[in-house]
Amino acid sequence: MPDNRITAIKVKYGKENEEGAVQCINPGGGSADINHGEKGEYVYIHVERDGVSRGMTEVRLWITDNYEGEGDLAKGAGGKYRYLVTAEEISEGYITDVALWRGELNYAPGDWKRAYDPDVSADINHGRGGDYLYFLYKGDLGQRQS
Repeated sequence: MPDNRITAIKVKYGKENEEGAVQCINPGGGSADINHGEKGEYVYIHVERDGVSRGMTEVRLWITDNYEGEGDLAKGAGGKYRYLVTAEEISEGYITDVALWRGELNYAPGDWKRAYDPDVSADINHGRGGDYLYFLYKGDLGQRQS
């Protein structure tokens, strides 16, 4: 069985209907463009897998007033900057699946976890209106090693 660990998250800009982007899994689907319904560029999330590097074990959403470089999920829309921040803790497992959820979501379904900003929200669109939008991830995350 091939190793399907996710080793990086990349944000790409500027093309409508970007092929290979992380898709919505909610009933009825929805646009994979993070800026859908907002001003700004088309923004899509992609993942990389290589089976050799240590896989990611956690993803957090970070909403800030400060520009931190490439990877802004709200590029060109104005207002706060939004980033996905990953962790690669020493663990027996790693993230194997990611998805978007467009619409209200009080709890992540099944084994999924929501990326969230501990000071704000799990909604990528928090404070800017539009659809609720969540980044979800799951996998066999294993036991953290100390």
